[in-house]
Amino acid sequence: MGSNQYGDLLKLFNKCGLDLIDASTSALNTLEVDQRKFQVNLQKYINEKKHLLPNLIEQIKNYLDDDDNFVMSLLPCKNANDSVSSHSSFQDNVLKLLLELDELQNELFDYLIEKTVSICETSDDLSAVRDILNMKVNLLTYTINQFRYQPKIVDPESLCKKLIDLIKMVSSSFVKKELISCFPDILSDSSHDCVSSVLEELLDDLELLNTTLDTLSNLKFKAGNTMSIVEKLFDKYEIIDQADFAALCKFIIKASVSLNSKDLLNRLRLKLSFEDVESEKARFMIFDTIREFFQISNSLTELYLGLINQLLLDNQTKANETNVQLKPFDIIAFSVLYTMTQQFKNVDKIFKQLLKCLSLSSLKRLFILTFKLGDSLMRELFV
Repeated sequence: MGSNQYGDLLKLFNKCGLDLIDASTSALNTLEVDQRKFQVNLQKYINEKKHLLPNLIEQIKNYLDDDDNFVMSLLPCKNANDSVSSHSSFQDNVLKLLLELDELQNELFDYLIEKTVSICETSDDLSAVRDILNMKVNLLTYTINQFRYQPKIVDPESLCKKLIDLIKMVSSSFVKKELISCFPDILSDSSHDCVSSVLEELLDDLELLNTTLDTLSNLKFKAGNTMSIVEKLFDKYEIIDQADFAALCKFIIKASVSLNSKDLLNRLRLKLSFEDVESEKARFMIFDTIREFFQISNSLTELYLGLINQLLLDNQTKANETNVQLKPFDIIAFSVLYTMTQQFKNVDKIFKQLLKCLSLSSLKRLFILTFKLGDSLMRELFV
């Protein structure tokens, strides 16, 4: 490892309670004290030697420039012996321990961004995997994970802007997806809107669509930004892959509830057609997504039943015209709502009123769709 080259850093960390092990020995870095105690000791050094902070950061970067050192810094540290107070024989990795110190965080994040670019330039997604201590270590995944699992990020908006630049810079879809997935873990609730326009632009890349939608579903935006994203999804609906329909449903349902919008929920209800979904797996994923939302969200149940009541009322004011249509979304919704005992009487009443409004052709189509959906579910669940 060239201990002379990193001598000062090794001595400092050892004094604070962490032994950086020679990577060639095939052993993990070792904590002689609890990991929080190591951080307290290092923080005390930083506070007392603020003038040496730039030098410390440079030493850490030089140490990480060695590929073997960098890989070992991504792996969990082990405890030196059982007397160390911890819940596990393994603790956080070296990089995470350092990133949790405010004075080091921004510089190390910048270093990791540069490191990600370097790995992308010198290897593809598969060749970035290293065999270390009988573990398959994907350098890209392990490196990007350092952005995600931090209890506190000093400047989350600045970090996200840098990651956005990184997304635009790299060509690997795998890396782009990993980075996109980081945003919910980095941003506080009040900062979500800072990435809305960028994520909306990424919807143009259909290869990234599922990951982008999943990330969007885990963020909360202002009404205007939410509607802008929704309109884009409806505009692209015809070219979206069937495998991505479940993620699309998830985002639009959440948006409907968030905005308390019956109109938005009705647009999804009218748009979603299982006749266009050939894949049984895709049909099941759509069903599962809608089912889960109805089971966990009373707000969705109230919004949906209010929508159906409104449609029935509108139908009655049109001289008994039978303009109400039963859609695949309704079949899924009512199949779930009928299992919710607290809603049974109300659901049963509304569903019977809905059936009375259907024409014979609509009833025939209903049975066909029901059997089609049912066959798909049985295959997924029991085959």
